Amino acid sequence: MWYAATAVPVDGSALPVALSVAKSRLRIDFEDDDAVLSSMIEEATAHVERYCNIRLRRQVLTCRCNSFADFVRLPDGPLSAGAIQSISYFDTSGDDQTLDPARYSLRVNGLESAIVPVHGTAFPRSKFGELITVTMLAGYEVLPADLRDAILLRVVTRYRNPENLAVDGWSEMDSMLVNFRRGA
Repeated sequence: MWYAATAVPVDGSALPVALSVAKSRLRIDFEDDDAVLSSMIEEATAHVERYCNIRLRRQVLTCRCNSFADFVRLPDGPLSAGAIQSISYFDTSGDDQTLDPARYSLRVNGLESAIVPVHGTAFPRSKFGELITVTMLAGYEVLPADLRDAILLRVVTRYRNPENLAVDGWSEMDSMLVNFRRGA
């Protein structure tokens, strides 16, 4: 079982969609609403991340799980080659250990990833009741166009219609995001 990850943004101040892009989409050339638009971009980003169960911005994640068997499906994504920074665990004697990167590899299949032992090796035994910690880099270096456009669609819709809108059935946003949903 995986527990909630702690995240540290690689570039904490960068919005996944630039304010200037949102202003251009809305055809706004004044600065009065910059703070509101930045907030809307943050909200739209959070919505897309929750809806898709992915990280849009590059983030260093510290994830904890109960056993090496949990590595069959990693809890966050997207990941790319070299994303695993470290794996630490307590051995059966209770000593803190770091797993040698030569003993495992990262398998990425679209948005889903797994950590597997290298052929001819096995994961070590860990102390019962102690969590295994995986530190990894998740998120997109370059945001895919559909994700960027979904964020912009939500910002434009909320800016032009500040009240809540009821959406019946499948929406344009659902269509943009359907191929980016993990675990759905």
